[in-house]
Parts: sequence; C-alpha cells; structure tokens
Amino acid sequence: MWKLIKIVGWFLAPPGILAYGKTLLSHDYAAGWELIQVQIAGFSASVGIVCWLLLRRRVRFFHVFDHELTHLIFGLFFFYKPKVFVASDKDGMVGLYGNNFFITLAPYYFPVYSYFLLLLYPLLRPEIYPYFFALLGLTTGYHLSSKLQDFRFSQPDIMHEGRIFSIIFCLFGSIISFGCLFFFVSGGFPGALTYLKSGIEVLMFLISAALNFLSAPH
Repeated sequence: MWKLIKIVGWFLAPPGILAYGKTLLSHDYAAGWELIQVQIAGFSASVGIVCWLLLRRRVRFFHVFDHELTHLIFGLFFFYKPKVFVASDKDGMVGLYGNNFFITLAPYYFPVYSYFLLLLYPLLRPEIYPYFFALLGLTTGYHLSSKLQDFRFSQPDIMHEGRIFSIIFCLFGSIISFGCLFFFVSGGFPGALTYLKSGIEVLMFLISAALNFLSAPH
C-alpha cells in the first residue's frame, strides 16, 4: 500500500510545492500586534540559526535526540510500536514495527520542538505571548539551520527513500510545516488552518487545469 501512496506522492508533491508556495508568498498580514509577533519570531529564528552554527558541536546530543524523537512520534502517529530508541552525542537509532516514507523523512521537514510549543499556547496568558513567539522563532530557526546541514545524500534515510523523491517530498513537507508556523504567528490557529485550506484549493485548481489541458484536443 505504501508503495502506491509513494507514487501518489511523486505526482502530488511538485504541484503541492507550487500551491503552498503561492499561498505563502501571497499572504498579506495587518499591522499592529500581528506584525510585532512576526518580527519577534523572525528575529528569534535568526538567532536560532546563528546559535546552531556556533554551538552545533556542543549540542550534538540535543540534535540527535530531536532527530530520533521525530521518527518515533511519526511512527506512533501511524500506530507503529517502537522496538528500540537510542540517542547519543555520536549517533542514534529508532526501531519500529513498521515504516513508511512519512516516518523516514519526518526529521527533515517537521520542526518537532516548534510544534510541541504550539500545544502550550492555549494555556498561556497574553502577557507571556512575546516570550512564547521568541522561543517559537528560536526553535524554528534551529531546525531550519540544522536540517539544511543534516540533509545529505549519504544519509541512510535519504538513501532509503531515494535522492530525488527525498528532495521533492521534504521540500513539500517543509513548505507546509513552516508555512503553518508562519500563519500561526500572524493569525493564530485559525491562520494556520486558513493556510492549509487555501493551499488545498490552489492545489485542486492546478490539478484540474492540468487534467483539462491533457484531455483537450491538440
């Protein structure tokens, strides 16, 4: 079944990149506190990138744990029981009773710490929001920087799923996951949901246009 779903992924990921990329670039947010939130998160993301570049050797265990934890979370999401979980400052491994390309590539497109923070947001008081968005930007910047360096063709995950497919699918997944974070910062959970819906609408339009073109007489 997963081989068939992966074939579907081959066809959906490229137009999906265009659809969600267009939705992300066309976003127009208002001024005021909404703009301040974006600025706080954006500045903190830059700090997160710089911190990772400077401290990556000293926080190697943190990075490996993050990588393996993301595999584990996605495995549990698909109801695959874990067999083993190992993380050290040198290497790590997760063994599951089942696997698919969503799980294998998850660490490269899903900023797990950032999404953990989103679970805390409903519990916070408004005066805490500036610190929350600063921390959200910091974790997102860390993920972006670390995974750009971590994505190598020699990585077993990448080799297992294929180089071209890994590039396309991780780009697709990253646009969705980071886009949701951006729209959340500028519009809360409704903003993230609007991003998902708008991307699907544009994707359906692109697919419909492509099918009409292929079916039209030439």
